[in-house]
Amino acid sequence: MRVAPVDKEKQRGHSLITKRAFGDFRLHFEFRLALMADKTGQARSNGGLVFGDANWYELQVLDSYGLEGLDNECGGIYKVAAPAINMCRPPLMWQTYDIDYQAPRYDADGRRTQPGRISVQHNGVPIHKDVELPDSTAAEKRRQANPESIPTGRIILHYHRDPVEYRNIWLVER
Repeated sequence: MRVAPVDKEKQRGHSLITKRAFGDFRLHFEFRLALMADKTGQARSNGGLVFGDANWYELQVLDSYGLEGLDNECGGIYKVAAPAINMCRPPLMWQTYDIDYQAPRYDADGRRTQPGRISVQHNGVPIHKDVELPDSTAAEKRRQANPESIPTGRIILHYHRDPVEYRNIWLVER
């Protein structure tokens, strides 16, 4: 298969954001990364799945085939946790994420009583199992300012100006 080089200057696009916010959910989605062999690191077919409330956790969608498997590579929860194993397939192959997410819980004063948690399977293999998600300072301040707000957030397919394809996305609220 012959693939034309990617001209990032001519690319146009936007992040896709759900209209609704979600709390606890199970999410399945499939993605395919472009071949950008002349690029390295974050410049290789970079996208992401962003979720949560003011914490904005990001599950990396990035061409990391054959790399170490860090928190800023495919399967990593950015700045939170590296995947247990790098399950990234080569570019141009469809891949899957299956995610179980439990939103954090807060008391009437907006203080966290239970952290958010996540489990992720990448291409059918568990890479995160019941990982505790930290609260950010911004999330804590937001809850204290508005204690009645609920721990939900919109889901974003983050666009980093690189070609990434998505299909077969479904979500079941829990």
